[in-house]
Amino acid sequence: MKSTSHFEIHSQLHSNDFSMPSMHTHSFHEYFLMISGSCDFYVEDRIYHINKGTCIIIPAGVPHKTVYTGSPINERLCMEFSSHYIHNLTDDFSSDFLSLRLALNPIKIPDSDFPNLLRALSSIMVENSNQHILSSYSSNYIRFLLEALLVKLLTYNSDNEMSNIRSNNSDDIKIKTALEFINRHFSEPLTLTQVASEMGLNSSYFSTKFKTCKGTGFKEYLTNLRLRKAERMLLETKRSITEIAFECGFESSNYFGDIFKKKNSVTPSYYRKIKGNIEG
Repeated sequence: MKSTSHFEIHSQLHSNDFSMPSMHTHSFHEYFLMISGSCDFYVEDRIYHINKGTCIIIPAGVPHKTVYTGSPINERLCMEFSSHYIHNLTDDFSSDFLSLRLALNPIKIPDSDFPNLLRALSSIMVENSNQHILSSYSSNYIRFLLEALLVKLLTYNSDNEMSNIRSNNSDDIKIKTALEFINRHFSEPLTLTQVASEMGLNSSYFSTKFKTCKGTGFKEYLTNLRLRKAERMLLETKRSITEIAFECGFESSNYFGDIFKKKNSVTPSYYRKIKGNIEG
């Protein structure tokens, strides 16, 4: 790992069909926070469902990626920093402070502390925004805030609601693979039994495990995924309602219309009219 000081901070919005194509690594540590919405966070051989107000520390060199399948718009914030940048902490605690105490364990920020955290992060972004006039005072202020945020994480109980999502055995890796399979083949007539068979798992066990990881059942997850794809096609293409229904895996346009209206309270054609300005 490089011994030079390094720090970057940035926030970004992602729609619910954004998915990183593959695992990647960084040469610096990463602080990842969901500001709004949620995502599936894949790190090494584990899957976490990260909701608003939850953060995770990824040490340098650890493979990871994110998949957004929940809210229409999801906002996340990332800070990258080197070990040297937080040398005060590593000197006081240990050189492996992050990997031993904080890394790879999602931490839910208490609701009462979340506004204060956002204010601190906003201050960091403001100070860091004008790189060409960044003074030593600003640099020290940013470092102080970052170190304070990391120390504060130690005071939270990391053995929280995320613990039942943490997964690191071979069956859980198959669940991760199943999610990727479903996202590739959602337009096909998938069944729980079929996907379980693809993963080499018993259907009943797969169903239970899937709901534990995703917080929703297989059928509901697949239907919601198809609806999200259909919503986007309604706004971005001129395909007919029937074409969209079949391309998104629905067995008929009537069934698609019923399910769509149940979720959105309007028909697909009216949704397109009021949202997309594309005539079907």
